[in-house]
Amino acid sequence: MTIRHLEIFVAVADCNSMSKAAKQLYVSQPSVSQVIQEIEGTYGVRLFERLNGKLFITDNGRKLLQSARHLVKNFQEMEQEMYQSGKKPTLSIGGTVSVGACLLSNLIEQYEQDYEEAKVTIVVNNITEIEKSLLNSTLDIAIVEGNVNSEELIVTPLHQDRLVIFATKEHPLASRKEVSIYDLDGMDLLVREEGSSARILLEQVLHQHQVTVNRKWCSTNTDTIKNGVIHGQGLGVLSELVIEEEVKQGKLVVLPVKEFHVLRSVNLVYHKKKYRSNQLNAFIATCKQWFQ
Repeated sequence: MTIRHLEIFVAVADCNSMSKAAKQLYVSQPSVSQVIQEIEGTYGVRLFERLNGKLFITDNGRKLLQSARHLVKNFQEMEQEMYQSGKKPTLSIGGTVSVGACLLSNLIEQYEQDYEEAKVTIVVNNITEIEKSLLNSTLDIAIVEGNVNSEELIVTPLHQDRLVIFATKEHPLASRKEVSIYDLDGMDLLVREEGSSARILLEQVLHQHQVTVNRKWCSTNTDTIKNGVIHGQGLGVLSELVIEEEVKQGKLVVLPVKEFHVLRSVNLVYHKKKYRSNQLNAFIATCKQWFQ
C-alpha cells in the first residue's frame, strides 16, 4: 500500500462517495474503486458498506482513517519542506480561550521575531474542540489550559494557572476575608460554555459540595463575562490571568473561596505521530523559552 492509496481512501471517506472523490482527485471512478478494493484485499476487511446506493464507512474504516489522515498530512508536509527549501509551510496553532486572551498574541509575536520565515494561522476555541482538531490533524499544535483526554497526544506542561471566582467591590461577598463555597448557593454566575476547561472544573467543585447556582450567563468570550460582572450581573469564574488587569485597576476582586482551589496546567499539545518540521520545532522551543 502506498501514500496514494491512503490519499484516495481519505478522500472517499470525506466525500462519502467514490464518484465525488474521483472528481476531487482528478482520476476515474474505476481507479478509485480499484484502490479501495486493493486496501480491503490487503487487510481482509471491509472499509465501506454500500447500502441503497450510499456509502457508509465501517468500524474498520474509521480505525484506518485516523492514522491515514496523519500519515497523509505528515507526508505532504515533509514533501513541502523538502521541495520548497526556502519556503516554509503554514503552521496551524490552536489555543484555548484563556490562552488566546492572555498569552497567545505575545507568544506568536516572539516566535515571529525568532523565526523570520514563520507563517502561522491561529484558531481559538474551547479545549474539547481544540483536542478534536489536533486528533484530526487540522491543527499542528496547541497551547491549552487544562487536561486533554486522548493518549494519542503528547502533553508538555508550561505553566500553572489558577481558576478564580470574582466580583465587583460592591458585591456583598467582596468585603469578606473568607468565603465558603456554600455562600454561592442560589447566586447568579457568569460562566464559560460547556466543554471548556473552566466550566468542567467549576461543575466538578459545585457537584462535589452539592451547591446549586444560577448559570445566568454562558459565554465563550471572556471579555463578555468580565463586563457582565462589572455591570452587576453576578459572580464570574475565569482564569486568574484573564482578570489580572481589572484586578489591578480595582474593577474586580478575587473572592477568597476556601473550598475553591483549582490549579490547572497550561500545556503544549501535539499529536504523537506529528511530523516534527523545522518550523514546528522552532515554535516548541519558543514556547519553552517563553515560560522559563
